[in-house]
Amino acid sequence: MKEDSQKFELQTKSGESVTVGDVSVTPRSQALTIRWPQGGWVWNRPHSLIVQRGEETEHIPVLDITRILQVGLYALSALFVILSFVFMIRKVSSQK
Repeated sequence: MKEDSQKFELQTKSGESVTVGDVSVTPRSQALTIRWPQGGWVWNRPHSLIVQRGEETEHIPVLDITRILQVGLYALSALFVILSFVFMIRKVSSQK
């Protein structure tokens, strides 16, 4: 059995460039890969755009709204769980 020495890996890759006139746009993405013996997990996200106009090159970061909303929903869920436990503990302690 081959053992993979790389369990965590963060890669930034460029996609296929699109050129219109003298403007070329190349999308970039990041992938976090986590491997374990029975499988693995990959999380991809948009990273940036590389815009080339003639001799000028500009890097434009991409704001990942989906990721921001996911983190916000996870935080809101955690808050509701914590508040539920607090109210449950107060209710049980007030009944004694």
